[in-house]
Amino acid sequence: MAGVFLLTLLAFAAAAQTNSPLAGIQSRAEAGDARAQFDLGEIYFLGDGVRPSVIEAVLWYHRSAEQGFAPAQLFLARIYDSDAHGLKDPSEAARWYRKAASRGLAPAQFAMGLACENGRGVPANPDAAAGWYRKAAEQGDEEAQFRLGVLYYDGRGVPQDFVRAVNWWRKAAEQGKPEALFNLGLSALKGQGMAADQVEAYKWFTLAARQGSAMAEANRDALANGLTPERILEGRRRADAFVAAATGAVKPAKD
Repeated sequence: MAGVFLLTLLAFAAAAQTNSPLAGIQSRAEAGDARAQFDLGEIYFLGDGVRPSVIEAVLWYHRSAEQGFAPAQLFLARIYDSDAHGLKDPSEAARWYRKAASRGLAPAQFAMGLACENGRGVPANPDAAAGWYRKAAEQGDEEAQFRLGVLYYDGRGVPQDFVRAVNWWRKAAEQGKPEALFNLGLSALKGQGMAADQVEAYKWFTLAARQGSAMAEANRDALANGLTPERILEGRRRADAFVAAATGAVKPAKD
């Protein structure tokens, strides 16, 4: 009787395993479903119900990526771009970033811009970097917006243009990018790309400081030494008005 009971339990366990979500994903992945192959790669990468295995994850990401599934191409590129897994290969990372970028994924387009700007896995090419950054920036990627602004400021890959630099930094600033907020403060202080305005500079440094920039906080406080209390209040008012009009990524006043 005990033997029959044990066999029944084993049968139930086998049926449960066969009908589990993992088994379904595995079956579809083995049948060639690109999305299921990507999902199975994620399961092995995260160790979601299985023993974590980067090697197994890469195997399934590869199968999915080779079918043109852009998220798998992006994740595969990130693994080859990382120092964490013992598989770092900048050239292979750039190859898969390019494939995902060509399919319109903004994070991959930004990564390709970074690779082209720094010569990581591909020859350094500021013109190509600007092109990839623009594609990602136009999709709202704040990191690409910031880097494209830097290229315009420096005149690398694009003609030097402080106004365009400020315009791209402003877009990144609206998403709370501290470095963009800080650069806008410097631009207002120097009168590059916008009118020189110490109150405006105080506003941008205040916003960057709220995002955690220690350098912006130091610049704001140094600037405040030469401003009247009324102008400081105006700078804070402008900062609060910017927060109210932004997307919600910029932190409200705590100062």
